[in-house]
Amino acid sequence: MDILLKTAKFVEEGGPVEYFILGLLALGLSVIFERMWFFFIKCRINAKKLLADTTALIRKDKLAEARKLCGQTRTPLGLILEAGIWKYEQAAGPDEIKDALEEVALREVPRLQKRTHYLGLLANLCTLVGLLGTIFGLQEAFSALESADPSQKSKLLAKGITLALNATALGLISAMICMAAFTWLGSKCNHLLEQIDETVLRLVNFFNAQRKMNPDRRPAPLAQPGAGPAGPRA
Repeated sequence: MDILLKTAKFVEEGGPVEYFILGLLALGLSVIFERMWFFFIKCRINAKKLLADTTALIRKDKLAEARKLCGQTRTPLGLILEAGIWKYEQAAGPDEIKDALEEVALREVPRLQKRTHYLGLLANLCTLVGLLGTIFGLQEAFSALESADPSQKSKLLAKGITLALNATALGLISAMICMAAFTWLGSKCNHLLEQIDETVLRLVNFFNAQRKMNPDRRPAPLAQPGAGPAGPRA
């Protein structure tokens, strides 16, 4: 409770600039929590196990089950693999399979990258607004020295300096939070992209090996409408 009171006093002493900084921080936190949910819950998947289970089904010629397994994950990686298996099921050539994988990747990869870059912008804005608050606070302090009643000068001077320092401190704290999250989430995004690249390459190599083992393989019968690779998912 004491901490909350001190925090409220800190913000109140900082003036309107600190409310603006808090608004930027709130935007940053909303991006951070949304990306954390997407990366660590929505995209949570064991890529090696998914690939192992998928290739095991393909070896048994259960391609429809393999596609269903990938599609049910509702992750970018799963949807990309599903598209490749769909083309392989239709006995498409290596180039057609790669084109299908790249097409879905162009749709799914931006889902991993979106909004994270805003954290860098918000970190810079928090710093700059904090510096702007410092200028306002110093202006108020110097104005007090020029025109205020002598008995009030020290009080107004202290108020102006407090405004300047509080704005700077809050701006820097907010910027550090956004920048640290930007680096952390960016690293997680790169890890997921590398995971997708590795898994897709291994699947393509598996298809090539299967094609050499079974060169006379024929395409599967045409599936019912709506049984193909899934479209974009939120």
